[in-house]
This record gives sequence, structure tokens and C-alpha cells, in this order.
Amino acid sequence: MLTEKIKRSYYPLALIAAALLSGCVEEVVDNNTTTTAAAGDDTDPPIITLLGANALTVEAGTVYTDSGASANDAKDGDISANITQSGVVDTSAPGSYILTYNVSDAAGNAATAVTRSVLVADTTPPAISLIGSSPQTVTLGASYSDQGATANDSFDGDISASIVATGSVNTGAVGSYTLTYNVADSAGNAATAITRTVNVVAVTLPADVTPPVITLTGANPQTVALGSSYSEPGASANDDRDGDISANIMIGGNVNTASIGSYTRTYNVSDAAGNAAAQVTRTVTVTEAIPPVITLSGDNPLTLEAGPAAYSDPGASANDNVDGDVSANIVMSGTVDRTTAGSYTLTYSVSDTAGNPASATRTVEVSAATAPVITLSGANPLTLEAGPAAYSDPGASANDNVDGDVSANIVMSGTVDRTTAGSYTLTYSVSDTAGNSASVTRTVDVSAATAPVISLSGANPID
Repeated sequence: MLTEKIKRSYYPLALIAAALLSGCVEEVVDNNTTTTAAAGDDTDPPIITLLGANALTVEAGTVYTDSGASANDAKDGDISANITQSGVVDTSAPGSYILTYNVSDAAGNAATAVTRSVLVADTTPPAISLIGSSPQTVTLGASYSDQGATANDSFDGDISASIVATGSVNTGAVGSYTLTYNVADSAGNAATAITRTVNVVAVTLPADVTPPVITLTGANPQTVALGSSYSEPGASANDDRDGDISANIMIGGNVNTASIGSYTRTYNVSDAAGNAAAQVTRTVTVTEAIPPVITLSGDNPLTLEAGPAAYSDPGASANDNVDGDVSANIVMSGTVDRTTAGSYTLTYSVSDTAGNPASATRTVEVSAATAPVITLSGANPLTLEAGPAAYSDPGASANDNVDGDVSANIVMSGTVDRTTAGSYTLTYSVSDTAGNSASVTRTVDVSAATAPVISLSGANPID
């Protein structure tokens, strides 16, 4: 075939030989030539081309998306899909990162690796936002509390705590004041400073015609013991314009604790406009220093038997020569453990309005627990003959070492069927006021019914 082509060629033989040596031959037919490549070894590596910029700067905190690369091989064509990329870009950590791209063709020829330089940098300044309005208006003499501002950075997040505020507001002088807020992020990017304007203005108030109000501190009236000292509780005063003017209150009237009687204290004050408050008075009564008298209810000492029942105190009453019945003010201290035998002390305390104290004590003796004793009436066991008559129980009695006769509290359980022979059990139970319980049983034996025996008098039979 090749010989036939050579025969048909118009080229010199030397040129044909050269073509054969170079691995290709030209076929010329009708003045048209065709070049055919002969098979040979693939030694040419592919070429990698980056897509996108190199070097590349990425904002810290954003998402990095790589543009990738393409690869072309003289024999295999487009082998971009085979490219391997190594290296990572961490946008959470500013710095310089290198990405490397490699590929080989089907013959194993490795391309020259290509790299991309990616710089992660925080270049965005934070943004400051005012809390509250601007401008703000403050009344002359009032207090001003700045609401502050917030700052947010694309990389550092909330950096409000780093804000530096400069400037001041003098609410004692009419004028316009400027507060400036600045902040920079960790990369040194400074935010655009923002300002707040605070205007201090004078307010013309209408004439002050409202008087202040006086409020007494402590009780009114008060009672003081003869010969004691009187301590003035004082009073407070408030004005709608001047505020707290308690320090300006004038107190009049004396209390002579050396002499029994009733004394009057007066309280007066005026505001800055001269409006006088309504006078307030307090009555102080000096009485003889006699404490209240406490009277215990119930026994003292009080003896109880140990048991599960809770302790119930009989209480006490108290009477004062001035205040009268002050029983409701009695405070009892101490406890009684009814479950544990022992001696307990309870203290009753009370004071009258003059502060005269009184106290009394009660001793509570809790003795060891002793249950009541139940005594059955009638026989035990009790034997009866079966019959139609109903069962009538002989009963029982109970006595307690503390409560005495508690027979009325006995509860009997169980039944006896008098019509049916058999053995029956009755249980008798009782508890004392301390909760100590006792019980006994009675056995009732019902025997089978026996008919009467008749004995004849005289001969039987009779002739």
C-alpha cells in the first residue's frame, strides 16, 4: 500500500525517504497531500492553567471558594477533571495560604505543579450603632445617663465592650454637648466614629404653690416608761419640686420622762418657695414602768405521758396596767418532744408599748409511755350453749395511769354467732390521749345444743 502511494507520488525519492524517517508520509493524489502520524511514545506532560486571580486576597471570616484550574494534554486533551488540589484556606485565621494543583496524563507524564497564593486578611472596619436617640434633650439640673453604643465586626463579632466614649455632659449648664464613640477591631481597622448630641435646656416651671407633706416615722401615739429616756423617731418630708426636705423639719415640744403625763410633739417644714406643710403632731405618754403580768393556762409543771400525739400547749394570757390585754403579743419559745421522755422548759415573753418586758416559764414533764390496762368482765374463755338467744357480751373496763378511766373509749371488734357452734374471738382496743394503745381478746366457745332430759315420776308402765 505504501509502495503504491510512493509510486503515485510526484515527489523525489529522497524527499519520500526523509518523510519515512520522520514517521509520516504524504500521499499526493491529484495535487492534494495528506499527512498521517505514525504511532510513537507519549513523552509530553500536560499543562495546568489557573482559573481566576493569583495572588488572591480574601476577607477574613468570609467563605472562600476556589476558582480551580484547567489541564490540557497534547494526546489526552482536556484532563481538568483529574487535577488534584492540596492545601487549605482557613478564613477564620488571617494569614498567607498556598494551594497546589497537580495532574498527570494517561502515560504518567506529570505536569509542572502550579500554585496559587491566597492571603486571608481582615480589612473591614467594625460598625458602631448608637443605643437611644441623637440628639437627646436633658432638663437643666437633671441627671444624665448615657445609653452607650454597640459595635460589631465582620470578623471579631460583638466588640461593644471595646468602645471608647469621649466627651461629657454638664447638666448644670445650658448648652449642646457632643459625645464621641470610637472602636477598632483586633486587626487595627478603625470604625468610623459616631457622635451623639445632648442638649441641656432650661425649663421654666409655673409658680410653686404645692406644700410639702410630712410623714411620721414610728408609732403615734407612743408610750414611754417613767424614768426612762425618750428617743425621737423623727419624720420625713417630701416636696413635689424640692424632693426630700426631711433635714429641714423643725420639731417642737418636750417630753419629760420624769413626770407621768401626755406630751405633744409638733413637726413643721416649708419648701424653697415658702409653702408650709400641714403641721403633724405626735402624742407621747409617760407612764409608770410596770411590766405586763403573764398568767399561764393549765398546770405548771405539766405532766404528760410519752406517745405519738403532738404537744398541744394550754397557752397563757398577759395583761398590762396601761395597754390592757396584750395576750396576742405573747411569744413562746422552747419545744416539747412528746415522743421522748424528759423535762422540757417553755418560756412565754411579752412587752407593753412602753417596752416593759415580762416573762414566765412552764415545765413540761414527759413520762415514759405506758399503755392503758384493759380488764375483761366475765369469764375468758366464755362457754355458751348454742341457741336462738343473741350473744350478750359481759364487756370490759380500761384504766390509764394519766387519763384515768378510759373504758368509754374501748372499741370491740369481732362477732359471736350464738346459733352456730364454734370458737369465736372478740378483740377489745383502746388508746390514751398520748396515743398509747392496748388490746386484749376474749374467746367465746359456743357448744352444740343439748335437749333437756325428762325423768318420769312413778312406775312406767303402770299396770
